[in-house]
Amino acid sequence: MADLRRISLLAALVAGLLTILVPGASGQSAWDQRRHLDSRIAGLQAQIAQDKQEEGALTSDIEAASSRIGALEDKITVLTDTLTKLENDLAAHRERLARLEDLYEEQTAQLIRLRKQLAVAQARLEARLVELYQSAETDELGIILGVQTIGEMIEQIDYITEIGRQDRSIVDDVTLLKIETRVARQKTAVTKKKVAKATEVLAARTAAERAARQTLLSQQASLQSMRDGKENLLGSIREDRTHAEEDLAALQAASAQLSSTIQSSSSSAPAPTGTGSVSASGLIWPVGGVVT
Repeated sequence: MADLRRISLLAALVAGLLTILVPGASGQSAWDQRRHLDSRIAGLQAQIAQDKQEEGALTSDIEAASSRIGALEDKITVLTDTLTKLENDLAAHRERLARLEDLYEEQTAQLIRLRKQLAVAQARLEARLVELYQSAETDELGIILGVQTIGEMIEQIDYITEIGRQDRSIVDDVTLLKIETRVARQKTAVTKKKVAKATEVLAARTAAERAARQTLLSQQASLQSMRDGKENLLGSIREDRTHAEEDLAALQAASAQLSSTIQSSSSSAPAPTGTGSVSASGLIWPVGGVVT
């Protein structure tokens, strides 16, 4: 559009110059032509002034947007570093929690096995006592009859035969191992609960930091888009102003040529009487003397 406007303007200038060189070709006097040129010059000057004003406003907006984009970039960098550390920490917590869950399941399975082994060992010991009773081993049977519980039987097993002592040893070993496993499992459960809570808190913080970073990225992208649009508009306005300044120079050159023609005419003939109106260049047309 700007090129078409310039072509139209240049065509008008050529026509104007031909009119100047061929007096009366347009049916207008030199004074009228001069006033017409002055009007177009004033219009271009106003346009150029407006373009410069818009360029200044756009430049200020672009600089402000660039400053905000830079500030956001600094914040994004800080958040990115923080988020990276949080994600690494969260991954470590989740890995530890997974190991604890595996350990807890393993300890639970072991405790179940030990309970079964203890039940078998206790049943074997009871069977041994029954066998001793049926064998009429009275000394040992007296010990057995003097107790009230299986635990008391285990405490008195030293008075029984070597086989009975072996059975007692098995029961004691399994019982101790079961107790140790149960205690270890309880500790694992406590630790697992703490790690799970810490992982939950860390996951929530990581999600919040990730959301904050995404918000800043969205703001930055929006500002960059706005800045790009203003930069494109600024480039277009500058291009238009450059063309307008070129057109202005051409019109001013035509005006100067026309002034020379008027001056030549004025030196050989009296200047026509006019209304004394002021032109866009600040001159009163027509004038009663030589135009310089």
